[in-house]
Amino acid sequence: MKKHILFTLLAVGLIGSAFAQTASPTPKGSGGDGGKGGLFFGAGGAGGAGGLGGIGGAGGTLLKATFLRTVDTKELNTILGPDKDKFAATTIPNYIAPSFSAATYPVDIYQITYSSLIPEQNNKKTVAFGMIAIPKVGEGNKRYPKTPKLISYQHGTIFGKYQCPSYSFVLNNYEAQNHQPQGWDFSDGGYEDRLMTAVFAGQGDVVIAADYFGMGESTENEGYTVKGSHQQACLDLYRAASTFLAEKGIRQSGLYLSGWSQGGLVTLQFLEKLEELGFPVIAASTASAPPDPFVAMNGFIYNPSPIQPPWITTLLILTVFSYEKYYSQPGLAKDVINPLYYERCKQIYERKGEKSLDQTYANLFGSKAITSDMMDLVQSKYHDPLNLAASLYGKDLQQSQAYRWFSFTPLHMYYGLADEVVTVPVALLAINYSQALGNSNVSTYSVAGGNHHGTFLQAVAGQKIWFDSF
Repeated sequence: MKKHILFTLLAVGLIGSAFAQTASPTPKGSGGDGGKGGLFFGAGGAGGAGGLGGIGGAGGTLLKATFLRTVDTKELNTILGPDKDKFAATTIPNYIAPSFSAATYPVDIYQITYSSLIPEQNNKKTVAFGMIAIPKVGEGNKRYPKTPKLISYQHGTIFGKYQCPSYSFVLNNYEAQNHQPQGWDFSDGGYEDRLMTAVFAGQGDVVIAADYFGMGESTENEGYTVKGSHQQACLDLYRAASTFLAEKGIRQSGLYLSGWSQGGLVTLQFLEKLEELGFPVIAASTASAPPDPFVAMNGFIYNPSPIQPPWITTLLILTVFSYEKYYSQPGLAKDVINPLYYERCKQIYERKGEKSLDQTYANLFGSKAITSDMMDLVQSKYHDPLNLAASLYGKDLQQSQAYRWFSFTPLHMYYGLADEVVTVPVALLAINYSQALGNSNVSTYSVAGGNHHGTFLQAVAGQKIWFDSF
């Protein structure tokens, strides 16, 4: 099918368009390594400015690249072995976790500070953050690769503000050191970023990952599932990272996308934006991606899975407060959330204070936790799904969808047959839509016995093999 076909889809009132791919960015400008800075480091570090400029001409500028530390192969292989087993401990009995090849190279970890914009707020300028992981190759592991693959990883839902990529390798990060409340078996939020680094950067690829607005050192409110801001944060990190890599004499051989859970949604959103702007993407892959938050939320509230986890309430909390802030809809959260739980839900969203993760866990799992019943969490008028569909919140959810366009990028989507978060019908929305359009670029892969964690592990293993085949 030609790349300049216009599709008119009257059934959903959507006009999608395909965009010709252009050459990959050739960033220019100057940045630099800086001293350690941020929450867990002393102040310091400065870098130059540069980059391509973003939407509105202000995004994507590299402001600073802060070297954090070198992760040796021993640590990377611990991530690939014992830490993986710990992460997989919640999987069901008939699930078989994949094995990963040992890391070949040590990896340098940098925090990237870059300029960006908030599209939902009239392109308000902001400073955003992300991680870049670069392998040290060659004799004695002393140089960086010249033409590696560039893997852009989009992370999933995290409970702590500092469980984000740029803090995933910080040694004294209170929120990413297997800190768990008693009886809570969820692995710490930074593991997904560490695994991607070990699997891909440990084998010679470069990995980048945006923190997203509101996470890590960002001073913004969190924009959970807010489509335009997710796209912008990832796009501008890609531009800033390309500038930094060029300064190091590194030219990517191609861009690949990966994401899990929320990050699977963000990967689809990001891919849509990249294709719209003409940036070439070699391949993209998701694990447990919910491509339509509106459909997913209807399932959580009105048709819950028998294995739906108690923390699923977090997804409603983060979306409704994010939409209130980003779409300037004061009072939205109060309209949706049962007043018995409003203040504690607000605490979960705001994540204030150094020990905010403890407060979040207490609000979700403690003796005085909020309800785990989604019907109880929402106001009584939202017990009718028609009211949700007609509401401002429902319309906000709908505009976050990320699959109703014709993608020309090869896309592999993994879904778990025992996933407690993303049900099979939700996971298959994108492939069914693509097949209706006659799009053969999208493929799905079921994971037998795969719960949310298990599906991620199998997807990463499959992505490594597939990406290496290009």
